[in-house]
Amino acid sequence: MEYNKKEIRDKYSELFENSLILFYVHDLKGNFLDANEIALSTLGYDEKDIPNLSFKDLLEGDQLLRSKNRLEEIFGGNTSSNVTEHKLKTKDGKFVYVETYGIPLKKDGEIYAILGIAKNITERKIAEQKLKESEVELTSLLENSPDFILTVDRNNKIQYINHIPQDFIKEPVIGGNFYECLMPENQEMYKYSFKKVFETGIPLTIDVPGFADAWYTTRFIPIKISGDADSVMLIITNITDIKEAEKKIKDSEEKYRLISENANDMITIVNLNLKIEYINEKVYKQLMGYSKEDLINKSILKLIHPDDIEIVAEVIKEGIEVGEGTMEGTMEVRIQNKKGNYIWLEGRGTTFRDKDGEFKGLFITRDITERKRAEQRLKESEEKYRNMINNLDLGFFKADVNGVFLNHNPALSKILGYAPSVSLIGLKASDIWENPEDLKNFFNKIVKEGSLRNFVHRAKKKNGEIIFLQVDSHLIRNEENKIIEIEGTAFDVTEKFILEQKLRESEKTHRTLVETSPNSIVLLDNRGIIVDCNKKTEILLDLDKKEIIGKNFIDLYTIKKEKIPSLIEIFERIKKGLIPHPIEFEYLNKKGKKILVESYTSLVKMENEMLIQVVSQDITDRKVAEQNLKESEKMYRLIMENAYDLIAVLNDKFKYEYINEQVHNKILGYSSEDLIGKSALRKVHPEDIRSAIKKWQAGVSIGNETIELRYKKKDGTYIWLEIRGKRYRDHDGLFKGIIISRDITDRKKLED
Repeated sequence: MEYNKKEIRDKYSELFENSLILFYVHDLKGNFLDANEIALSTLGYDEKDIPNLSFKDLLEGDQLLRSKNRLEEIFGGNTSSNVTEHKLKTKDGKFVYVETYGIPLKKDGEIYAILGIAKNITERKIAEQKLKESEVELTSLLENSPDFILTVDRNNKIQYINHIPQDFIKEPVIGGNFYECLMPENQEMYKYSFKKVFETGIPLTIDVPGFADAWYTTRFIPIKISGDADSVMLIITNITDIKEAEKKIKDSEEKYRLISENANDMITIVNLNLKIEYINEKVYKQLMGYSKEDLINKSILKLIHPDDIEIVAEVIKEGIEVGEGTMEGTMEVRIQNKKGNYIWLEGRGTTFRDKDGEFKGLFITRDITERKRAEQRLKESEEKYRNMINNLDLGFFKADVNGVFLNHNPALSKILGYAPSVSLIGLKASDIWENPEDLKNFFNKIVKEGSLRNFVHRAKKKNGEIIFLQVDSHLIRNEENKIIEIEGTAFDVTEKFILEQKLRESEKTHRTLVETSPNSIVLLDNRGIIVDCNKKTEILLDLDKKEIIGKNFIDLYTIKKEKIPSLIEIFERIKKGLIPHPIEFEYLNKKGKKILVESYTSLVKMENEMLIQVVSQDITDRKVAEQNLKESEKMYRLIMENAYDLIAVLNDKFKYEYINEQVHNKILGYSSEDLIGKSALRKVHPEDIRSAIKKWQAGVSIGNETIELRYKKKDGTYIWLEIRGKRYRDHDGLFKGIIISRDITDRKKLED
């Protein structure tokens, strides 16, 4: 069926040319037919690129499969407009994120194309990703810090704890009173210190005794979010028992490394008797419903589906034969959850010996039940597709390079005047095409271009009647790139009522487009009275349409008084044809909720009356995300600048990108100007450089391996540093390293 681009563009030019959102049209195979300017510019394409664009050019992997499945759902009758997120590849290889949904376009009651509507959410995604990365860095720093860190508000309530030193205070809880966790003899000193920090806003440090003759240094750091200190962060360092802490880290090093590297999947450790010795309980409870009490010391074989036990036994046998090391390949098995149902898991394994020399097996598995279901749905969908082809009113055909029909559906027989049950296999295209020159022209073009759309020709029905058929087709090539078949569709476009039906459907589509737009759309007359609006406007204002129409926009939107004159001035300029740049303004809806929007305006002519169209995008969430990112970065920097240890960020060339300057200056004598942009290796003792580079390239992670080396101070002397680090990728995908260093010179002297 023909998509009349000019007619759609002419009739709805204001919508295509002035809309904030991306509009596009594609056929049922994912080939694009049309797109507005903002859609093309967002993806880096020109209008001439549209005929060559398809889903495969913009989508990858699961995204492409999900879009194809959605097309099949729409074609099968599920036309609900569900909004989904997609990651689109631009012409220059970059990516943009959009929220999108589709509206089926019909002719003669049949879907022939999809009108897509998309909202560019790339800025929001980037802000969310930066916030997530900032929080990951902050959490990693806090959770891996050797110090005890907590925050306490003005009411003495604990807001955050990274871990609990049992030999210093009683076990604290979030929301509990901090003083109740302290030893009685320390309470007055802490009360005095809190009071002084809240009054002055100046950091304070005290030394206090803990249980069992231990001593701790506590640093009070005021946290200022909005002026005065709202809470205090305590950094508590054990200054007596470092050796014991190092021993505990070494004892748990192997198990910690294995668990920390695979913490998002189910982790299971079994002994030679196939009895379970360890599970990561949180994931097991979430996916399977089991706790440690349910599984520890139980045989893993009792959970496996009887048909899959042989697979697992083979993998375990291989592991025993290989000895220590990773088992080759992956396995897919069914495991029974606590409810008695089986779920599909994909797993891989490795074998190792624990600290006592005992042989163990480690299995890392993930739930692939949905993937298995998707594979089944795909199989069923392919069968459904074949059935649909045979039940289409649209003619489907497959022919060889000589134009001889190899296959077709009943609809094609009916279109050509035959009974639906009559086979046309063996019939030649030249028997149907009324003009041989048209057939020759068709064949030359499709060989040259690979596919043809909207090719209209005169055809002969069985009774000799001449009709006009529109053919959409493409070539099928073999592995040697040789043309072997031509496949396509054909339908009768003779009768004039098709044009009238298309006009009615277009008008309906326009109304649906406006009503389902993710943006608020309002029409104002020259007095500022609202004459029409869409559903999104009702949602943002929390008002029914009847409460909106007929009201002046100044009276309807609860806007700060000082902003009203400027909005009225802008309105007067718009009436004169002076269209401003997008404006941002804030208002309160019926429930008092604060809404921040970005609005675009344009003049539109409807029924000989010039109206002002205002298209507003709700940017409240984006602004909140930006604010959260700023506050998170502020907290992150505060912690870095007040830590006792040397903290630095290096790039993959070992050059400094950040240091906590106060600590570096105090311990090493360097300022940011001395180090930023310079290689850290130039300060490392020559005898220590090789081992430092080797361990860095192996990927040092906080908590599982340390480096001890000598580092040159600004005065030319060397001190010993104990270094722990963690590699990560920043939002640009570049490798960076967070390095935490501690002066161990005194300890080294004692060891010597």
